Amino acid sequence: MDVNTKVKELEDELKVLKTEIRNVLLDVREVILERANPLSEGQEAAYLRVDLKTTAQTIAAEEAARSAGDAAEEAARAHVLAAQRERIKAFLPS
Repeated sequence: MDVNTKVKELEDELKVLKTEIRNVLLDVREVILERANPLSEGQEAAYLRVDLKTTAQTIAAEEAARSAGDAAEEAARAHVLAAQRERIKAFLPS
Protein backbone atom coordinates (compact mmCIF):
# COMPACT_ATOMS: atom_id res chain seq x y z
CA MET A 1 0.00 0.00 0.00
CA ASP A 2 1.29 3.44 -0.90
CA VAL A 3 2.41 5.55 2.06
CA ASN A 4 0.43 8.57 0.86
CA THR A 5 -2.73 6.47 0.62
CA LYS A 6 -2.19 5.09 4.10
CA VAL A 7 -1.58 8.58 5.52
CA LYS A 8 -4.75 9.85 3.83
CA GLU A 9 -6.79 6.94 5.26
CA LEU A 10 -5.41 7.58 8.74
CA GLU A 11 -6.16 11.29 8.45
CA ASP A 12 -9.75 10.49 7.44
CA GLU A 13 -10.15 8.09 10.37
CA LEU A 14 -8.72 10.72 12.71
CA LYS A 15 -11.24 13.30 11.46
CA VAL A 16 -14.10 10.90 12.14
CA LEU A 17 -12.81 10.12 15.63
CA LYS A 18 -12.32 13.79 16.42
CA THR A 19 -15.90 14.50 15.35
CA GLU A 20 -17.24 11.67 17.51
CA ILE A 21 -15.23 12.85 20.52
CA ARG A 22 -16.39 16.42 19.98
CA ASN A 23 -20.03 15.24 19.90
CA VAL A 24 -19.61 13.26 23.12
CA LEU A 25 -18.01 16.24 24.83
CA LEU A 26 -20.84 18.49 23.67
CA ASP A 27 -23.36 16.01 25.08
CA VAL A 28 -21.49 15.95 28.39
CA ARG A 29 -21.40 19.75 28.45
CA GLU A 30 -25.12 19.92 27.76
CA VAL A 31 -25.89 17.53 30.65
CA ILE A 32 -23.63 19.45 33.03
CA LEU A 33 -25.19 22.78 32.12
CA GLU A 34 -28.68 21.33 32.40
CA ARG A 35 -27.98 19.88 35.84
CA ALA A 36 -26.21 23.02 37.07
CA ASN A 37 -29.05 25.32 35.96
CA PRO A 38 -30.88 26.53 39.09
CA LEU A 39 -33.97 27.33 37.00
CA SER A 40 -34.22 23.80 35.66
CA GLU A 41 -37.32 21.85 36.69
CA GLY A 42 -36.91 18.60 38.54
CA GLN A 43 -33.33 19.33 39.47
CA GLU A 44 -31.57 16.34 40.96
CA ALA A 45 -28.80 16.29 43.51
CA ALA A 46 -25.69 18.35 42.84
CA TYR A 47 -23.66 15.30 41.86
CA LEU A 48 -23.51 13.98 38.34
CA ARG A 49 -24.29 10.37 37.53
CA VAL A 50 -21.63 8.90 35.32
CA ASP A 51 -22.71 6.55 32.58
CA LEU A 52 -19.95 3.96 32.61
CA LYS A 53 -20.70 2.74 29.10
CA THR A 54 -20.41 6.26 27.67
CA THR A 55 -17.27 6.88 29.69
CA ALA A 56 -15.70 3.64 28.42
CA GLN A 57 -16.67 4.52 24.85
CA THR A 58 -15.15 7.99 25.27
CA ILE A 59 -11.93 6.55 26.64
CA ALA A 60 -11.79 4.02 23.80
CA ALA A 61 -12.44 6.76 21.23
CA GLU A 62 -9.70 8.94 22.75
CA GLU A 63 -7.25 6.03 22.68
CA ALA A 64 -8.18 5.20 19.09
CA ALA A 65 -7.72 8.85 18.10
CA ARG A 66 -4.34 8.95 19.84
CA SER A 67 -3.27 5.71 18.13
CA ALA A 68 -4.45 6.95 14.73
CA GLY A 69 -2.58 10.21 15.27
CA ASP A 70 0.58 8.35 16.27
CA ALA A 71 0.26 6.08 13.24
CA ALA A 72 -0.26 9.07 10.94
CA GLU A 73 2.81 10.79 12.40
CA GLU A 74 4.87 7.61 11.99
CA ALA A 75 3.71 7.21 8.38
CA ALA A 76 4.58 10.84 7.68
CA ARG A 77 8.04 10.36 9.20
CA ALA A 78 8.56 7.23 7.10
CA HIS A 79 7.52 9.14 4.00
CA VAL A 80 9.96 11.97 4.78
CA LEU A 81 12.78 9.51 5.44
CA ALA A 82 12.07 7.68 2.17
CA ALA A 83 12.14 10.98 0.28
CA GLN A 84 15.42 11.94 1.96
CA ARG A 85 16.94 8.55 1.04
CA GLU A 86 15.90 9.05 -2.58
CA ARG A 87 17.53 12.49 -2.65
CA ILE A 88 20.72 11.06 -1.17
CA LYS A 89 20.73 8.21 -3.69
CA ALA A 90 20.42 10.75 -6.50
CA PHE A 91 23.73 12.30 -5.44
CA LEU A 92 25.61 9.04 -4.91
CA PRO A 93 27.49 7.52 -7.84
CA SER A 94 25.84 4.41 -9.28
